[in-house]
Amino acid sequence: MLDKIVWDNSYVLGVDEIDSQHQHLLALINYSIGLVQKMKPAQELKESMLSIRKYTIWHFKSEEQLMELYDYPGLVNHQEEHNDLLDSLKEQLLELDEHQIAKYNQIHSFFIAWFGGHSFGYDREMCTYINLQRKGLE
Repeated sequence: MLDKIVWDNSYVLGVDEIDSQHQHLLALINYSIGLVQKMKPAQELKESMLSIRKYTIWHFKSEEQLMELYDYPGLVNHQEEHNDLLDSLKEQLLELDEHQIAKYNQIHSFFIAWFGGHSFGYDREMCTYINLQRKGLE
């Protein structure tokens, strides 16, 4: 069974709008993990997973708008990473059998790995760049 992720300062990237979106995304993931832990009905779990996907799409668009605004040189690679993550998530959700808790755990593991890997890699680089650009504009 998966454990919830506790937000701490190591997740802070220094761009307030991205940090708050990451906190909300983590809350959605933790809520869904809680549903699995409580053995809630499969339909409730599926709806929770779809909410995570919907929010993730919005979050990625928000990040991409910021990257465009600040002429981030890694925009194309970052967008490709976003698209790959969304494609992978879509495939997993399509395979989802409402009666297989193991599949929910697999998708949650995917979210957790993505949250850590993407946030600490691609997003940290992007936020460092945006913060430098913002300081130059002050």
